[in-house]
Amino acid sequence: MISAYSPSKSLKRLHSMSFHNYLHLEKADLSLFDIVIFYGESGVGKSTYIHELRDEDDIVIDEIWRLSQCLFVGTKLEKGGTLFIASHLPAYCYFFNFLFFKVKFINLNKNKEKIQFALQRLGMIFSDQSIDVFMKNYRGSYLDLGIILNTFPGPCFDHSLSNFLKYNRIEKKPHRSIDIN
Repeated sequence: MISAYSPSKSLKRLHSMSFHNYLHLEKADLSLFDIVIFYGESGVGKSTYIHELRDEDDIVIDEIWRLSQCLFVGTKLEKGGTLFIASHLPAYCYFFNFLFFKVKFINLNKNKEKIQFALQRLGMIFSDQSIDVFMKNYRGSYLDLGIILNTFPGPCFDHSLSNFLKYNRIEKKPHRSIDIN
């Protein structure tokens, strides 16, 4: 069985939780950088992080999917602002920008603390092993976490995850986009 996205209590509760700055970026002066890129798969919190940390004069590009979109993002910079980008593309795709601008690249796929924190806030029991399995399969996606909890609700994440892995899967298809001239 393939699970499709559908709103549920778990998804709604995950979405409505207040922002959790698990990378502690409030301590970093992001204005020192020309470009700050948040990288990760769909649902890891890229856009949420950007909207919580940016200032009024900053520029935001939400969702970069194609290499052609990231080659010259620095041309979008204006005086006084930092360019914040939510990207599905890894750091090496921005090589041209690294040559001319001060760039901070933040990978949101890897941190399991955010998943542990979300489960704690939902009042769920979980083991370190289940978190490791989740991270290996779903790379810290809140969206995927919500789908699993919606499909197999209950107080124990280990049980929900093992049943989900046994009876379901989440298929991720490449995003198709077009260049608009």
